[in-house]
Amino acid sequence: MSTKKHKFGKAKSFLSVFLAFAMLNSFVLTAFASGDVLLIAPNPAATEETTENSGKSGRPLNEKYTSDYGTVIEGDYLDLDTISKYSAKLAEYKTLPNATEDINVKLTSATTEYSYIECPACGHKFGAGGLRKNAMGFYECEKCGGSCTEDNVHVKKQDVKLGEYEGKEAFLWTSDYDYIEFEVYAKSSGVYQMELDYYLASGNSSNGQRELYIDGTYPYVEAGDLVFYRYFKDEGEPVINSLGDETRPSQEVIPGWRTQKFVDSAGLAAEPLRVYLEQGKHTVKLVYNKTDMAIAGIRFVVPVDTRSYADVYAEYMANGYKEVTSATADPSVKTLEFQAETETIEKNDPTLRRETNTNPTVRPRALACRLLNIMGGSRWKYGNQSITWKFSVAES
Repeated sequence: MSTKKHKFGKAKSFLSVFLAFAMLNSFVLTAFASGDVLLIAPNPAATEETTENSGKSGRPLNEKYTSDYGTVIEGDYLDLDTISKYSAKLAEYKTLPNATEDINVKLTSATTEYSYIECPACGHKFGAGGLRKNAMGFYECEKCGGSCTEDNVHVKKQDVKLGEYEGKEAFLWTSDYDYIEFEVYAKSSGVYQMELDYYLASGNSSNGQRELYIDGTYPYVEAGDLVFYRYFKDEGEPVINSLGDETRPSQEVIPGWRTQKFVDSAGLAAEPLRVYLEQGKHTVKLVYNKTDMAIAGIRFVVPVDTRSYADVYAEYMANGYKEVTSATADPSVKTLEFQAETETIEKNDPTLRRETNTNPTVRPRALACRLLNIMGGSRWKYGNQSITWKFSVAES
């Protein structure tokens, strides 16, 4: 009897290890797929066609593709190994002249591509953007629940249609539209920065993400993941619970139009991204990645070069500005201090919140009960995270 139990125990352990291994494999495959990067591992049993593409990695250039596990992706590929990183391009851009005037894109002359599915069972037409296939590999009709295949997906190119959105004439860019494309003409060769007037759709807390192609390719790798931020604020003031501790308020989205220069999602570049345009006509494409948003303006603008602190300080002194120090000779000029956790008006990450710190040098001090006396704390550690404060100055 004991022998049988022992054998069963070994078999059960083996089964558990096998299931864990299977789950791990499934997780890794899903992780690769979710990054929209096709990584094809060598497979001795693969066909010659599969083997031919096994060394390629990158983003498919065809406009509609799926990276779900088990789906075969066909089309030309943009090999990311052949695209420069922004740090290398920036070193090159610094040797080139800056642009001398802005280029304002006319959205009325832009084109887009709209994808939709026509159900073969009921004839209902619905947008294909953002849809995912079910376990059987079909799209489900949102009206009758019928199965639709890739043969039922239709693509329609059309001009960008502007309409009123929150007080501005804009193009509402939903996931049904794969991209917007337009032409720009540079009167002279030069380095630009790009900026966008946008309004993120309500209903979630996600940022907008897009890709930038100039003349059919990324200007650098980071152009494949541009982020446009949503902003947040505390819903109210902290509430004290029954233990006497302050509890954090919920976060709420601050709606509204924003103007932002193009930045990479990793925040590794200290300044907004730059692009170089030679004199002449160029085709620019922005590709949808994540989150619907309205677009009211796109511009190529003259870059703003950040001055060194030494230059700015010298200008202050030349203008006769008062310098505030702890030993200032003028007693009327006092050091300005405000509480960061109470004067915050917005932040571009809802995880940046009021925290507690028991360090005795922090004011106000947190003693017996928890006091939310700092802002950001250990959560403020990633590129592009920003907090904005508003305060008053009594004297210049």
